[in-house]
Amino acid sequence: MRLPVWGTVRQAWAVLFDDLPAFLKAALVPFLLLAYASYVDLTGGTDGGSVAAMFADTLAFLLLSFSWYRRRLLPADGHRPPVLRCFALYLLYSVVLLLVLTGLAVLFWVSIGMGAQLMMETGPSHDVLVLAVVVPVVALTIAFHLFFYGRFILVFPSLAIGAGVTLRASWFLMSGNVWRLMATCVLAALPPLSVGFLCATLFEVEAATASSLSVGVIASLQAMASVFGIAVFTGVAAMAFRTIYDRLTLPLLAPMS
Repeated sequence: MRLPVWGTVRQAWAVLFDDLPAFLKAALVPFLLLAYASYVDLTGGTDGGSVAAMFADTLAFLLLSFSWYRRRLLPADGHRPPVLRCFALYLLYSVVLLLVLTGLAVLFWVSIGMGAQLMMETGPSHDVLVLAVVVPVVALTIAFHLFFYGRFILVFPSLAIGAGVTLRASWFLMSGNVWRLMATCVLAALPPLSVGFLCATLFEVEAATASSLSVGVIASLQAMASVFGIAVFTGVAAMAFRTIYDRLTLPLLAPMS
């Protein structure tokens, strides 16, 4: 399976705008959750507020990606597997994978942190330490998450539509395709991600004099950028799933009853 990178990016955006009313309907609740999370982050909320914002971010991603997978992959007038059952499994697998990847990343960071502490005791300056350790570690952590998410990415559209692709099958089917697909997903989501980053940068410049209204506007723009980014990221993954799904033999699929 080799999706054309730029062609897939253009198609993901074209499909989004062709189906804009359905997207706006699916994105309403996630948008509100993301706007709340962005507002809390921008205003430097309490520890409890930060936890709630992180929960809102995660729930928004799950709700919108689940809805958009079903919109892109299920026929409008055909059999539609039960929403609640599919979402419960989608939520379970997503949380388990998130916890596993986060746990592995924490262990990685702890081991690097111990090494960095030893380096600081031997004399390198803080700036040298950042360049030599922190930057490469951040890059490796991002690559680590993209790799494992990419290997298991077929499971999530499968769960959303009740197709039953297993973790093992996804790992096998994505062999040799992970980096190409994840690069396509990132490129598709890059414009809205850039808008969100620009909004955050502008806010940092004006943070000292920012009013509640301006913070709300920035948070809304960030939330809007995020929902478009999630939708096109999900759209690319849905196209990859459809391409592979159409070529699968029956033993690799176990439709949920």
